[in-house]
Amino acid sequence: MGAGEWLEAALRGWRRRRDGALPGPLGDFHRAGGRELIERHLPLRSEALAIDAGGYLGAWTAAVLCRYGCRSIVFEPAPGHCAQLRDAFGKNERVEIVEAALGAADGQARLRQAADGTSAFRGEGEPFIARQLDAARVVSERREIGCLKLNIEGGEYDVLDRLISTGSIGHVGCLLVQFHRLSAGSESRRASLQAQLERTHRSVFDYAFVWERWDRR
Repeated sequence: MGAGEWLEAALRGWRRRRDGALPGPLGDFHRAGGRELIERHLPLRSEALAIDAGGYLGAWTAAVLCRYGCRSIVFEPAPGHCAQLRDAFGKNERVEIVEAALGAADGQARLRQAADGTSAFRGEGEPFIARQLDAARVVSERREIGCLKLNIEGGEYDVLDRLISTGSIGHVGCLLVQFHRLSAGSESRRASLQAQLERTHRSVFDYAFVWERWDRR
């Protein structure tokens, strides 16, 4: 092992120890495997379709492409992030980059760009207007989604409400979702959505307001 490889391995080990020492669900998530939990043992094959909503710079899509060889659609509303995604995946015919946010209806969304925290629900960051697509239509048109990853900084509540109320959630084989605390009502809204998801999906893991996975029954 060269000096560079040794340093990289040492840094990875230090990060694992640091993250594993965190309290609460975040520390539990890292002690259980961290990002490996949302990348490994997914029900994906080369012919499957993954949707990465809130793709940011494409780390999750890159991981599942390497591991499963599946097709991927990445939804990212921030123009700067989309430009980097196109640089990374522009020559990969198995990846489609869509400069838009998923929401409860077609239209526009007022967002603020803040690195990996671009959101309609935060006060900081540069404001911009993004195209918004009806999540139910997007999912239903594709008919079968091997895995849907939602990390959309508060928009997950409206998207899941829409998918559940229209029955489109039934097209999703595996759901990975990161819920965000937006207000005092976030706990109860999350609990309500979980109760509705139970009708069609089963909980595989649940690290509250970190990551959770639901697989179709």
